Amino acid sequence: MTAENKKRILLIEDDFKLANLVREYLEAVGYVVLHESNGARAPALIIREQPDIVLLDLMLPGLDGIQVCRQIREKNADGMPKFRGPVIMLTALSDENHEINGLDAGANDYLPKPVRPRKLLARIEALLRETEQREAEQAKLLEDVAQGNIRAGEPAAAVITCGELEVRTTEREVWMHGELAHLFCAHCLENLVAMDEKAGAVRGQGEGESSEGIVAPLMVRNESGIVFSRKKDREDRTALRGMLEEALKAKPKSLSALIDLTGAEYELLVYLAMRKGQIVGREQIYRDIRKIEWDGMDRSIDLRVTRLRRKLGDDARAPKIIKSVRGEGYLMSPNP
Repeated sequence: MTAENKKRILLIEDDFKLANLVREYLEAVGYVVLHESNGARAPALIIREQPDIVLLDLMLPGLDGIQVCRQIREKNADGMPKFRGPVIMLTALSDENHEINGLDAGANDYLPKPVRPRKLLARIEALLRETEQREAEQAKLLEDVAQGNIRAGEPAAAVITCGELEVRTTEREVWMHGELAHLFCAHCLENLVAMDEKAGAVRGQGEGESSEGIVAPLMVRNESGIVFSRKKDREDRTALRGMLEEALKAKPKSLSALIDLTGAEYELLVYLAMRKGQIVGREQIYRDIRKIEWDGMDRSIDLRVTRLRRKLGDDARAPKIIKSVRGEGYLMSPNP
């Protein structure tokens, strides 16, 4: 493999001993590895270099890994993330919340420390294959649409529907319609009110706070047009609460809500939606999505499902969209 064809990995790690070991191992198997130790410098470096994949430590000086991930997943004026490539989060913390927060911030995968080189390599190669396959499928789909192979009267190849849930694969968008959209907006508002009431235990706290990390639609429409279109994390919670209240004044059947998902969450939803009504085992999901065999211990798929349910407003205690089948796997409801 020539230097021009080698995949480039950007490693963000402040443990120089670990960084050198990882770098030497990956370079020995044919990768080009760049290294940065400071979180504050990482976002600009990632955006400028646009590596094929990022290995991102959670605990960093300057900015932590979650803050770095959020910054590089912010969208440009064209609506695309500043960095679209895969991110693997490296963490020495065993708390599940840190793993969920990392996935929520836009990470594609996580690995616990101490890092096992062969397992790291397997994850890197699986994510790179997944990225290449997704880009090839997206390019083919766009070509088919441009050439008229997918006609307006034959949307099935570009749109997957599960009742009032709609996945538009050409635009990589997920919409809820009608009663489902209304229930989702009501759920988001209820959670937001509860958060504000909790914060209000200290007078004035919560007023004008950022909406970062809050589950809410990116856009809501009714029969009259757009009710609101939010720029993620750029309006305060009071403004978001007002927008949701306004949206819920419309007739439920007239509402449509655009759901805010990360790339990993979107891919999992597409996978399950294409198999709606079927029970899919964890091992099969792992093998199909990750392109490697499940080791029986990894919980990344479970965490993705947990996070996806939250983003869809699906009650984890009694889910209606993505159901758990004890001892067998998950089932996407064909009509939630």
